Amino acid sequence: MIDVSLMDVLCLQMDVPSAQQTKLKSNDATTSNRLYIDGVEVANGKMVDIFTAVPCGQSSKQAWEDGGNAVPAPVSNADFFYTVTGKCDFNQRPSQTVLTQ
Repeated sequence: MIDVSLMDVLCLQMDVPSAQQTKLKSNDATTSNRLYIDGVEVANGKMVDIFTAVPCGQSSKQAWEDGGNAVPAPVSNADFFYTVTGKCDFNQRPSQTVLTQ
């Protein structure tokens, strides 16, 4: 389990040393289309907000295509498959919000 309650930004990254593109990142619009979320390939040119892609209390099946196959392609062509679950918890980050009366 990874506690993300103190994080402002979160991305997924897959390192593929033998590929032409060695770092695939969900927050990089040039490589995020190699990520599949719930069987759907991320659109070309789109960055993924992981906090939105994995809402609290819900599971998400994800996969990565490491570059050996051209995209767009069916999720069955992906190379790595996993499931993540978002957990709801109190956000402990400091806030600049002040309530006044």
